[in-house]
Amino acid sequence: MQSALVLRIARELHDIVAHHMSVVALQAGLARYVLDADPATAKVAIGTAADAGRQARRPGAGADRDRLR
Repeated sequence: MQSALVLRIARELHDIVAHHMSVVALQAGLARYVLDADPATAKVAIGTAADAGRQARRPGAGADRDRLR
């Protein structure tokens, strides 16, 4: 039973990190694309990417602990 819980937690963490890394990649690509033409948009995209990276590193980021019990 405990191994099932560990597997569920591992899957949840994988999903959270994968989601946040997708956001980072998308926003970084946007920033690179618009950097010269629209620096303000690039700045916002870089901030969004940084925020997503920080959120992915937080312990329990986005995890619904009640759902994992």
